[in-house]
Amino acid sequence: MATAIMVVGSNPADAAQEAAFNAWYTEQHLDDVLAVAGFTRARRYQLSGARPMVGTEESPFRYLAIYEIESDDLEQTGRDVQAALDSGAIVVSETFDLANFSVDFYEVVPGAEREAQ
Repeated sequence: MATAIMVVGSNPADAAQEAAFNAWYTEQHLDDVLAVAGFTRARRYQLSGARPMVGTEESPFRYLAIYEIESDDLEQTGRDVQAALDSGAIVVSETFDLANFSVDFYEVVPGAEREAQ
């Protein structure tokens, strides 16, 4: 099977809803997505105040979710995610900023994997 990830950049719809956004995302949404065939792991990150390189601009997204996927057909996996959204199996909270988010699949580049020595 091919190894891939789905990366989602997001923000709460309103800063006053940040606690509710984080509670929904961590306590419900990760599990909803993991119920879709092929999704094996989920992890959330928040933007750090530390800059890795001088002069670079920070991401417009305060939060990042990375979902690990095992799938031979990412297009079908995408259709499965959409079907789960359409059916309500994946619930999207009103605290999620639907006007400004990013979601993409990334596949492993063959031969481009390394581990620290």
